[in-house]
Amino acid sequence: MDLTLNQRVRDIINFYGLSNYALSKKMGMDRSDILNNIVNDKTTVSSKAITHILQALPDVSPDWLLFGKGTMMRAPKNRSMAKQTQMNENINTNINRNENTSMGGPGMAGSSEKVEMLEQKIEFQKETIEMQREIIDNLKQNIAAYKEQINVLKGS
Repeated sequence: MDLTLNQRVRDIINFYGLSNYALSKKMGMDRSDILNNIVNDKTTVSSKAITHILQALPDVSPDWLLFGKGTMMRAPKNRSMAKQTQMNENINTNINRNENTSMGGPGMAGSSEKVEMLEQKIEFQKETIEMQREIIDNLKQNIAAYKEQINVLKGS
């Protein structure tokens, strides 16, 4: 049986161990009632909501979310590294552009711009590390809950 788009949104929330409110905030939405209505099948998922979900959770496969094809998570090589890789490429492109266009080569003006871009890159990578820690913590909680369920089932 194929899952509906609303069911796939529920699966994402369960997978990440997020509340509707937490995912709404991650998506940049002020109200969680929109997501509550999606989860409770009171409304369909809008294209805007899909875009926000995929931006907030870059590891989620767009093909799976939209069409139910493949797996929920992107292939390991394409996971949140996709977002980091894009940011790195943008920063490196800007650094190279500044090196090529600065008067007199790598002078003070070019250096300060490079420093700023590298600082942005460092900050982004710190955010990526923190995001991965949150995912790891959620997965550990899920594992603990599964083990507890197994113990209850074995005890019955």
